[in-house]
Amino acid sequence: MAIVELNNKLINTILRKVAIIGKVGVMALTVFRVEGGQKIGSGHVMRSLALAMKLREKSEVLFATDFGQKIIEKNGFKAIKPSQVPCADIIVTDLM
Repeated sequence: MAIVELNNKLINTILRKVAIIGKVGVMALTVFRVEGGQKIGSGHVMRSLALAMKLREKSEVLFATDFGQKIIEKNGFKAIKPSQVPCADIIVTDLM
């Protein structure tokens, strides 16, 4: 229950920021900086994917990761290396 509440608060905060940027006439760019793999699991990636799916109609969404590209791309999002992150309007970090 606490995770759902946190996600709802986070997504509402992001959506408010996206709406403000949208008033300027441009689509916001949201970058999720996540990691996943055998040692740390895939919870970070899955949690961020759930949030990104709620944002995809209102913001351009990219994922910056060294691991987890396959599941991200399987869900219809672009995955890039962290060193390639462009200037973003919103950055969501879920590393640990």
